[in-house]
Amino acid sequence: MRKSPYRRTVLRSGLMLLLSTVILLPTLVWGSTGIVIMLRSEAMVEDQEILLGDLSDIQPAHDPHVAKLLKIKIANAPLPGQSKWIRPEEIKLRIKQFGLDENGYTLRETASVKVSRRAAVVSASRINEAVKDFIRRRAPWRGDQLKIKRLTYHEALTIPAGKVRLEVSAPIHTDWLGPVPFSVQVLVDGRAVSRVTAPATIEVWSDVVLAAKPLGKFEPINADDIKVKRENLSRMPSNAILDPSMVLGRRTNRNIAANCVLRSDQVEMPPVVKRGDVVQMVAESSLLRVEAKGVARENGAVGDRIQVMNLSSKKIIYAQVKDGQTVEVNF
Repeated sequence: MRKSPYRRTVLRSGLMLLLSTVILLPTLVWGSTGIVIMLRSEAMVEDQEILLGDLSDIQPAHDPHVAKLLKIKIANAPLPGQSKWIRPEEIKLRIKQFGLDENGYTLRETASVKVSRRAAVVSASRINEAVKDFIRRRAPWRGDQLKIKRLTYHEALTIPAGKVRLEVSAPIHTDWLGPVPFSVQVLVDGRAVSRVTAPATIEVWSDVVLAAKPLGKFEPINADDIKVKRENLSRMPSNAILDPSMVLGRRTNRNIAANCVLRSDQVEMPPVVKRGDVVQMVAESSLLRVEAKGVARENGAVGDRIQVMNLSSKKIIYAQVKDGQTVEVNF
C-alpha cells in the first residue's frame, strides 16, 4: 500500500526535528550553566602544557563542567625561563574544539595572556663539583695519589623547576688518567631533561721503578740496579712498573738506559728450562698419572708453554713449565 503525501510530510518533519535536537543538545546543556571564564593578565606554569585552568578563573566553581574545562590544553608551554603570549582567539578555538559553543559561556578580559614557565638554574660550579665527587668515589686510586685539575665545564643550565639530581658517568674504557670526558645527566623529579659533557683532567702520583744504571740485555735485575721515584702517571707509559717486587729476580730482554722508567714489556722471568735440557713430562688427571722423559726444544720460564720432544715416541708436543725439571702436558 502506498503512503499518502501527507504522511510522508509528517515523517519528514519529525525526522528534521529529531536531528536538530541532537545537534543542538550539547549547546543547550552547556548554555544552561551560565559559565563565566575570567582570563588573567599573566600566568606561571611548571609543566610542558598550558591548560585553561592556568590562564583563568572559571565560575560557578560548583558547576560539574568546570573541572573538565580547567583541564583543556590550550598550547605547549614555553621553554623553562621563557614566556609566550596566548591570544583570546586561540583560547576560544580550544574551547570550541572541546565542545562548548561561544553561546555557552562568557569570556571576560579579551587581552592576550602572558604565560611564563617556571625555571631553575644549575650552575657550572655545581656540575663540576658533582664530577669531582664522582671521581673521588669511583677512581681506582688512593686519595693521597689523586689530583683533579682543569674542570672546564662553564655553562649554566636553565631547566624546569623541581627536585634536581645529577648523575655522572665515566667513559666505559677510561683509565682514569689525564683528560677524561665525563657525562652528566640532569634529572628533574626523576625525569631526564638535559645531558652535558664535563671534562676533567686527572693526575695520579705514584712511585715508579727506574733503571739506576744502564742495564744490558738478559741481565738479571738486583736491588742495586733500580730506584724508585714519584711521578705523575698520566705522563708515564700505561705499562710502567710501579712495584719493585715486579722486577727483582727477573731479567731484562733488551738494553735499557739509566733513569728510564721500566716497563712490563722490558723484563721477563729468567728461563728455568733451556733448550736441550732433559725434563720429566707429566700428564695427570683425577684417575691417572703418566710420566715420560722429554727434551726441551726451547727455553722457558715457569708458566711458559714450550715445545718438548717425547724421547720414546719422538713426537713434539706443547707443555707448561712447572720448574727446572718438570713440564706438564694437558690431556
